[in-house]
Amino acid sequence: MTRQFCFGLLRRAPFCAALLIVASGRAGAQGTCSASVGSPCLVTVPAPNATAITNPRVIHLVSLAPSVVSWSVTQANLDAGVSDAVAVTLEVNSNRAWTLSLNGATTWTVSGGGNTTKASGDLSWALSSAVSGTVITTAPATVQSGSAGTTTVVIFFRTLLRWTSDRPGTYSMPISFTLASP
Repeated sequence: MTRQFCFGLLRRAPFCAALLIVASGRAGAQGTCSASVGSPCLVTVPAPNATAITNPRVIHLVSLAPSVVSWSVTQANLDAGVSDAVAVTLEVNSNRAWTLSLNGATTWTVSGGGNTTKASGDLSWALSSAVSGTVITTAPATVQSGSAGTTTVVIFFRTLLRWTSDRPGTYSMPISFTLASP
């Protein structure tokens, strides 16, 4: 269409020559191909016109249920010296290898007359409800590592209980989960 427009209007010859040069330059940057009917044609588009994508490291941690671990202590728990195991389910989504760790606070937050000196180490975690677990500390502890993909991680929490020192009240401790990818 550009050529018909230009050849039909000779008085605009300088403009048409410039337009043809620009159009030819654009077509050259896109690549060209000649092939007979029915034959394939391969066009390689050189940089910087080639397509490029940058895929960053993506890691994502989701708390599925519950986001708050809570339980009520029973006489049987006090007799046993430990609470029932309560599970937290997390989902890890990553396009690279990953490591999940957790740590707790230095002390419990206590209200309602409870033992304000309850040891933070009375809380423990495990990957099975049948295991007594690992004591929570302020230093991050590796829970699990994995490779790219989606992984569900279930962590069970228990609290050590004592008839003599764990007075009635509400005890809470923030837990930090850290998902990292090298």
